[in-house]
Amino acid sequence: MISVIIPVYNTEQYLKKCLDSVVNQTYRDLEIFLVDDGSADGSPGICDDYASKDSRIKVFHIPNGGVSAARNSVISECSGEWISFIDSDDWLLPEMYEKMVQLSEKTGADTVCCGAMQGNGEKSEVRNMWRFFEGDTHIYNGKEAVGAIIQQSATLWNKLLSSDYVKKYLFDTKIRYGEDTLFLVNYLLDSKKTVVLKEPLYYYRCNRAGNVVSAGLNDRYLDFILSTQLLFDIMSENGFLKIGLERAVDAIIRVLALIDRKNPEHKQYIEAVKQFAGHVYSFRSELLKPKKSVKQYVKYRIIGDAYKRERLAIVTAKQLIRLK
Repeated sequence: MISVIIPVYNTEQYLKKCLDSVVNQTYRDLEIFLVDDGSADGSPGICDDYASKDSRIKVFHIPNGGVSAARNSVISECSGEWISFIDSDDWLLPEMYEKMVQLSEKTGADTVCCGAMQGNGEKSEVRNMWRFFEGDTHIYNGKEAVGAIIQQSATLWNKLLSSDYVKKYLFDTKIRYGEDTLFLVNYLLDSKKTVVLKEPLYYYRCNRAGNVVSAGLNDRYLDFILSTQLLFDIMSENGFLKIGLERAVDAIIRVLALIDRKNPEHKQYIEAVKQFAGHVYSFRSELLKPKKSVKQYVKYRIIGDAYKRERLAIVTAKQLIRLK
């Protein structure tokens, strides 16, 4: 059985498409937890309506506490061998779960990942993730999965996770951005075998109004800096310093590029970045190693600038983002 956890918050416009794609999966052995996180639109009614028509669905209406609290509230209720975390504005191909379960049975993996499409619902493209191997599938054994998965696809929504490992952890409710990657890296440290299917079976909706990832600079980016620093520490402590540095550098550039030094409200973001950059800068012997390209050298050099010369770092970050 797969326990499907779907936090729901003000996604009335997209929710039916998401739920239809879950209840119509060719793999039928599901229990579906809809956690209405204090929605103020028509989402609660849609949840109740679907539950009245499908006995596999259980609805929980809770006060708004964020996606982490919503997930945490039902993890202990899950009785499935697998747990799947789905975003309520996304949708799945009908055979997604069936193909992933079959692959786990064939390989003996306790973690299964798949590819994804991304777009706005009208126009989609394959999400560039599983780029480190040839062929349709690949197996990562033990801790090698930690670095490989975090580098390629550090999201929860395109994965089947072993409930035995999931139930050992809770999501950090104090962090509202990047909490899923923190949860995943701790989970992967326990996982014994991870199998990846490149085929895109999940559709990720991006650039929608109200989506945190699509918004401009806001206080959730302070959480993003904190979660990335915690991730960096975990990665470096477990032998994945290089990958941790890559995540840290990309996060710092992403936030710097959104900062306006003339805006007094952005001072807190500057200070948060400087603090994180100072922490990362203690690993400067690794940062200053020869790089494969000028762009990569500039990206890594920006850590020292963010720590000591913030104005130069902000200008450089904006230029790097434009080059993408």
